Formats: sequence, structure tokens, C-alpha cells
Amino acid sequence: MKAAVRSSPSSPGWNWRKGLTKSLPRYRPIVPRGDCGPAEVSFGQQRLWFLAQLESGSAAYNAPIAWRIAGPLNVSVLQRSLSQLVARHEALRTTFAVVHGYPRQVINESLPVSIGTNHLRTVERSQRESELKRRLREEAQRPFSLSAGPIMRAALFRLADQEYVFLLTLHHIVCDGPSMPIVFEELALFYEGFLSGKAVHIPELPVQYADFAVWQRELVPEIRDAQLAYWKEELRDCPAALDFPSERVRPVHAGFRGEMEYRDISRQLSEDFRSLAQRQGVTRFMALLALFQVLLSRYTGQEDVFVGCPMTHRTRAEVSRVVGFFVNMVALRGRLEGNPTFRELLHRIRDTVLGAYAHQDLPFEQLVAELRPERAPGRNPFFQAMLEVEEPAWRLLKIPGAQSTLFPVHNGTSKFDFSLHVSDDPEGFRLALEYNADLADAETARGLLEHYENLLQVAVNDPNCTVFDLPLLSSKEREELLLKWNNSREDYPDAD
Repeated sequence: MKAAVRSSPSSPGWNWRKGLTKSLPRYRPIVPRGDCGPAEVSFGQQRLWFLAQLESGSAAYNAPIAWRIAGPLNVSVLQRSLSQLVARHEALRTTFAVVHGYPRQVINESLPVSIGTNHLRTVERSQRESELKRRLREEAQRPFSLSAGPIMRAALFRLADQEYVFLLTLHHIVCDGPSMPIVFEELALFYEGFLSGKAVHIPELPVQYADFAVWQRELVPEIRDAQLAYWKEELRDCPAALDFPSERVRPVHAGFRGEMEYRDISRQLSEDFRSLAQRQGVTRFMALLALFQVLLSRYTGQEDVFVGCPMTHRTRAEVSRVVGFFVNMVALRGRLEGNPTFRELLHRIRDTVLGAYAHQDLPFEQLVAELRPERAPGRNPFFQAMLEVEEPAWRLLKIPGAQSTLFPVHNGTSKFDFSLHVSDDPEGFRLALEYNADLADAETARGLLEHYENLLQVAVNDPNCTVFDLPLLSSKEREELLLKWNNSREDYPDAD
């Protein structure tokens, strides 16, 4: 089988960067490193490694994804395909060792990843789904050993003769969001080729992740001063905390307990919002970010709202098909002072995002070390809310002769107070809100998602409305509240 790898987004949710590359600085190419010994870690890997030492046993940086597969599945071929994928990408066979007091990447010649099989056919059908979800979460929460590896796990849950759920869990230290479509697409290509007995031809990778880590370490001193000056100005007077109203006391130490709530936005409303963004000359990401900042501002009463967003160093062709942890977090500022119209806010956000994209190469870890922001107990520096926008195609896993659909699975953690994940699906935006379970509950999260949808609707209806006048409540909610407030009738006992 001659299988050419199709071009896929190197950074789901950030496809808007097409056409913006003119503003990006030009750096020297990434080249293969010379020696084959332990390699330097990237700045992002260094942060995750230290967090793993501090929070031993935590699943906060476990990245699970699962599919329900209906149809024939050859498990031995799937295992062979997984092994081939690990052989192709060094990051998937990397472990970490301490060398002279610093973490280093150890690239193993091989690192077997076996598929653990779980049989659920004997479980009563009425209890099968709940038992499946319990076991999926249990598997997603199992900690990784960064020193021993492997740092990717696979599990197959057999529900019936031709019904399965396949779960892949990776640690973020070796992958990021844009790595996932590469993993799924190549896994499917290997599976199809091995199943048919035909050769699989995928272009060789010009570099591996460790080559990027060496390149980044050499690059940062060159760009540090210029990019640091930009971020110093952008983050000047950044509020120490996002004061989300909660009756619960924030723990002094972050416990990372989290849950997830979901909400689907109708196709029509989603299309109307996309059209609004296009008319205003902004991307869907920018418009969704502006609305999220309005929502947070309305809940907190703050007019200066920072939201963290993942950007990626996949701006170079050499790493477009490489699995690894390239993502860099940036703090995007929402300036709502002066009560601008939503249309005006969109233009403010556009300038903010373009500036951040042009200065994304300074690692977040370096920024924190340089600026030393005021730290509040149990809070992340600069921002406590995060937004990620994803393209739905990256979640597909194609199995010949079978149908696969994404199966929601969560690891029971939350790295921030609130993380809004938006899947930009043709059928409509699919919202997933991960929340800190020490600060909020499911009802609060559902309310936030409902109010976000309400803001979507009113922004579409009247983009010239000022942001603090955009109603959070739906017409139905307002009617119910009015009826409740006006219902002042009281029954008194008859006087004899």
C-alpha cells in the first residue's frame, strides 16, 4: 500500500495562523543533533518533569483519548501497528534520567507498549456502560513512571463480539494536542497496511523531538530580550487572581481535582457566530476567546481578564509531523474597560492575539522566572482559566471495515480553575468545560456553559451591544426569575 500522509493541521484550533506567517521571525532550521547520548529536555518538559517530582502519582498531565469501535478488529495487527508507531517517533520511546542534577531525555532503542485487554462481556448489560466508564477513568488516572517508562499506555475494552472501546493514554511530557492527529492517522495507516499485507510508505522524519529541544535551548538566548520586553509590557499590572465567586475555600496547595461538563451548540447558532467573526475580520478562535473573557468578567466583576491559551512551536516544517511536547502557554489579555461593544472587543482581541503569536517563542517557564509575578496560594501565575479550540477531524481513528466514534473519558483532574475546550465541529460547536472540583460543582459548570451559549446568541443578534449589557440569562430564565420575584402572594389563616 502506497500511503502518503495527508496534510493535517499541525496545531488544532490554531489553523488561523495561515496567512499570518509573514509576521513570524525567521530562525535557523532545526537539524539532527550530533551525539546519541541523553539529550537536553525542552523548557516545557523541564517544567512537567519538576511537577512530576513534586506531585508524585498525580494524573494531572495524563492525556487520555478513547474510541468506541463497532466492527471487526484484529488486535494483533493493532499491537503491531502501535509498535511501529513507537519505533517511528523517538518521543514515544523516551524516558527521563537525572544527569549531573538535571533531567535529560533518554532515547531507548525500543520500548514495548502492549495493549492491555479488559473483558466486559460477562458484566450485566444494564451495568456495562457504568462499569466501562469506571474502568476507563481508573486506567486514565494511573500514574506514569517517567524514569522507567513507557510513557504511553494502550487498553482495549471488549464489550461484545465486535464492539470495543480502545483507550490511549499518554503523558503530556511526550505529546501535545497537535501530536494526537499524527498518532491517530499513522496508527490507522500502519493498521491498514499490515492488515492488507501491503507496504506502508510514510516519508521519513527529518528530525525528532530531541532535536527540537536542543534547537530551542540554543534559540532562547537569542530571542530572550526582545520577546521579554513585549511580555513585560503586555503583562504589566496583571491581576494576581481571577476572583471567581465560590462558597468553597480554595486549598492552599493545588489538588488538581477536576471534572468535566459538556454542551452542544446548535449548527445554526454556530454558523451564525462563524459568520459574525468573518464579517469582523477575526478568526473563530479570537471571537470565542472574546466571548469567554466576557463570561469570566461578568462572573468576577473584573474588567481585566487573562486567559491562558496553548500555542505551538510547529511553525517550522521540520517538526510538522513529529510527536512531542511543543506547546507553549501564553497569557492573552482581555481589556474590557470602558464597556466596549462586542464588535470593538473583537478588534482589541485580534491585536492581542496577533501580538502574542508573533512573540510565542519565549517559553512560559522563562517568563515566570523573569517576571516573578505575585503568587496566590493554590493559583497558577498570570491566569487561572484556559481556552483551547480544536478541529474535530484530528479525533478520527479509521479502522477498515469498522466504525469508530470518540468516547468521552476524563482523568478526574483539572490544572486550572476552568478550562474551556471548544471542538469546532461542522455540526456545531461542542463545548467541554473542565473545572476545579475544589471550587465548583457540576451545577456551576453547567450554568457557565449555558450562559456562554446565551452570550453567543446575543452577540450574534446584536454585536453593537456593549459587553456589560450582553444578557447572561436566556429569555426563559429571565421569565422564570420575574415570575418568582413577583409571586408575593401569601396565604393567611381565616380570621374568626
